[in-house]
Parts: sequence; C-alpha cells; structure tokens
Amino acid sequence: YEQRGFKRFWTADLYDCSATSVSHYLSKLEELPHVHITASLEEFNFDALAAYDDSVCGEPRSSWLKKWIFESDGSSWVAVDKTGKIVGYTVCHALLTDTLKSEKKRYRISPLFANDLLTAKHLLKAVADYCLAKEERADYTVLCLQFATTNPGALNL
Repeated sequence: YEQRGFKRFWTADLYDCSATSVSHYLSKLEELPHVHITASLEEFNFDALAAYDDSVCGEPRSSWLKKWIFESDGSSWVAVDKTGKIVGYTVCHALLTDTLKSEKKRYRISPLFANDLLTAKHLLKAVADYCLAKEERADYTVLCLQFATTNPGALNL
C-alpha cells in the first residue's frame, strides 16, 4: 500500500464476541440519564445523523451512510439526548455464512459511535439483545465489532 505512494491513516480491527456474553456483561448497566435510544428510523432525522457521522469521521459520507442503513437491510440505533441532539449511533448487518462450515449466525456492528463510553455500551447492548431475539440458538450468535485502531476508547467496550 505504502509502496504505491499511498499513506495509511488508520486501519480497522475486527473483534468477534458472543452476543449472549455481551448481553449478560452489559445487563447491569447504570441508567443512561437524559438519553433515549431508538431503533425506529422514523424517530430521527437522517440529515442530523449524517452531520453527526461527518463530525466523527472528519469527512462527508452521507451517500454511503444512506445506502448502509436503508438499502442494505441494516438495522440501526440512534442515541438522542433530551434536546434532540444525536450523541451516538450504530448499525448492524447480518453476515452471510456458509452453513456447511459454521452454524453460527454472525452480525457485523459498524460503525458504533458515541460521545461517551456509557452511551456506547447501551447501544451495543441494544444490538446484542436485538440479534439474540432474532435467532433460535442464542449460543450460536456472534457479534463482529469493527473498530478503527486509532480509537483506543473502543477497546474499553
């Protein structure tokens, strides 16, 4: 990559974890004061979400985000504070699996952005509970979290 004259700004690592373990670990979270997490797309303004995403990523990517959420069977959660300001969001996609090689159902969680660790944990718990509710065998449900290596706070999840 670098040999061709490109400069690497960041890389992303994938972390696989059991949805059951995530849900159990996060089951005793303290309340999230003054923040509402919604999975209803009708409850949030996409332009506000795109602006939040731009502020985190540093560049506009609303066309990609719209496709990622709406056109590719993604499920999303948005955390909104009492003033209506977005303070975090995440998107989840079921991954195709080769049923001959694995019985596990895998879900990719990316992006997962939040203004603080507690909000991130509540978003992750919402995703884990959603994925578990969809599957008949919870013990075979895996969350694949993708984090930028430049984000040490993500590893605290």
